[in-house]
Amino acid sequence: MRRRRVVAAVIAACALAPLAQQAISAEPADSVALQSRATPQPDTSAAIKREEQLRKHFEAQQAHLEWVKKRKEAKERAKEKAREEAREAALAKKRAKERAEERARQKRAEARQAATSAEFVKPTEGRLTSQFGARGGEQHGGIDIANSLGTPIYSVADGTVVEAGPASGFGNWVRIKHDDGTITVYGHMFEYSVQAGQRVEAGEQIAEIGNNGQSTGPHLHFEVWQNGSQKIDPLAWLGQHIVAL
Repeated sequence: MRRRRVVAAVIAACALAPLAQQAISAEPADSVALQSRATPQPDTSAAIKREEQLRKHFEAQQAHLEWVKKRKEAKERAKEKAREEAREAALAKKRAKERAEERARQKRAEARQAATSAEFVKPTEGRLTSQFGARGGEQHGGIDIANSLGTPIYSVADGTVVEAGPASGFGNWVRIKHDDGTITVYGHMFEYSVQAGQRVEAGEQIAEIGNNGQSTGPHLHFEVWQNGSQKIDPLAWLGQHIVAL
């Protein structure tokens, strides 16, 4: 009899075990459900809205910084363009000045070339008033060419000044030794613009007509010396070199 009771108790325990297990398993689920109903869920819409506002603010800042950068670059480009234009204008001005100076040099050179294109030129402009030879019982060693005070006097050919300054009877004179050894003499001037040792060219101004020394009026006394001191007729000598007064 006792044995039957033990068996019945075991059978009853086995039958109740699944039900107890189900009760134990169901209890956490019911607890979670209760907790879910008890705890309120957070509202995510405000966070999303705030995040969107921050994103838009960041994008606006980035756009503003980009605009500032482009504006700065534009200003720098404008400044650089202005500097470049100023440099080009200065360069153009400099080149224009150089061209003008070059044209002036060319004109001076052309004028000088025109005056010195021949190997020999007239010593001055004016009127022949006295020739070479006997005059009043004396030998006149040159020719006289009259003109107003200050009329330019020119070297008749290329040469080197051997003397420029006071001389007896001439007041002042200039003597030039030319490349063939001939010496020409210019006298009676108040003003002269060369000095001993200076190289001069045909047609280069060396003095101005004056009335200095033994002179009765403004004129140039012009002589030609050969072989050092032999005075010859200047008109004939000029004629040999195709120069006519």
